[in-house]
Amino acid sequence: MSEYIAVVNGNRDAELVSKYYSAAAGVRLPLERASKLIPSLPKGISLWVDGGIDALHRTTSMSPSYVKHIKGFDQGQALLQDGLAGNCSKIAIPRFVKSLLGSCVSLKPKWISIPQIPYDTAKPARRKKLNRRFIEATSEWQTANPQSGKYMLPVILYQADAANAKMKWRNDIIKYIEWARKNCHVDGIWVVNSALDDERGSQPNQDSRFPGIIALHEELRDSVPEGIRIVAGPYWAMNLVLWARRLVDNPVIGIATGYQYYVSGGETRAPADRVVILPLLRRVKVTDDLRAWLQKSEKTLAGVATPASTIGGMGSSFAQAASDFGTLSRQIGRLRGEVAHEHIAAFYRDWLERLEKIVPPMRALSLRQEFSEANVVGSILGDLPKGNQARQAGKLALQFMLSCL
Repeated sequence: MSEYIAVVNGNRDAELVSKYYSAAAGVRLPLERASKLIPSLPKGISLWVDGGIDALHRTTSMSPSYVKHIKGFDQGQALLQDGLAGNCSKIAIPRFVKSLLGSCVSLKPKWISIPQIPYDTAKPARRKKLNRRFIEATSEWQTANPQSGKYMLPVILYQADAANAKMKWRNDIIKYIEWARKNCHVDGIWVVNSALDDERGSQPNQDSRFPGIIALHEELRDSVPEGIRIVAGPYWAMNLVLWARRLVDNPVIGIATGYQYYVSGGETRAPADRVVILPLLRRVKVTDDLRAWLQKSEKTLAGVATPASTIGGMGSSFAQAASDFGTLSRQIGRLRGEVAHEHIAAFYRDWLERLEKIVPPMRALSLRQEFSEANVVGSILGDLPKGNQARQAGKLALQFMLSCL
């Protein structure tokens, strides 16, 4: 069994898990669709069911299907109307939690998410009040249902800077987690920043957001006793960085398209076609100019791929990179839609398997070396075609490399 946990939101995700990620330590499922997704998953795989109440922090933009989902629980209508305003009665929330967790337990999962809404640094007090009520109601449920499974505490950050290395919010988050553990049975803690796009390549990511996420997990690891599982993600690579540094026990991964966590209840959007450039360890958009860029990059790399190359002693690495660029340029015409998704899923599975073969104390150093080589390759190439974030080819690798140690 592998150590990663896969996020499954739809039927296609379930199919890709069966094909590429059947060795996963578990899959995280939304309660709203779980009963329809479970039959498509590998038999015997561990289930983590999430009630999906994180969208209750929204005041607008809930999808009709999500509203119907919440109304299906006792007092669901009251939570939709008054939950965030703090006007729900002390009777309504326990009844809602009892109904919600009862539905989760009926699916016989190994893990169940404790109901929580995102931590919002703009208006923390109101959200913290509601979250505390959810914790207290969950504790009552656990007392009445002692054999109901293991419980995961979601810590969903709603601003990209919520764990900023220069901000005080990090201490507030740690204190809240400690309070929750004292007032409710917690077997695991799941931390994710729903506003953090680690593929963006922005300077704030490098200067403060990545260091902040790492600092938060360092403090969390130090404050949580052994036996409580810590998981993080989905991201593109920060989940792997945290796992390689042994700050989390399990990286939570997306499936082909979902490498950022989106709060429940929104309308789904069709993702843009993307492919992975193996030597750069990153995804790029499939644009009209991509094939020409790949062909030009292949020639550039072939020109330095000689035994006498002195760029980091990487002559053979440049040769392999040139070959990989050439292969991708020839395949790019068919890498659309589902074919592109499988291309990404296969790459990510291979990446995980490669890292899992490395002894844990050496993973961070090995991952840093991978990103270092990707940065060197990217540094001699031209900018990616327009339409891509972080157009400097090696920029993402550089940012992740700096985060590894």
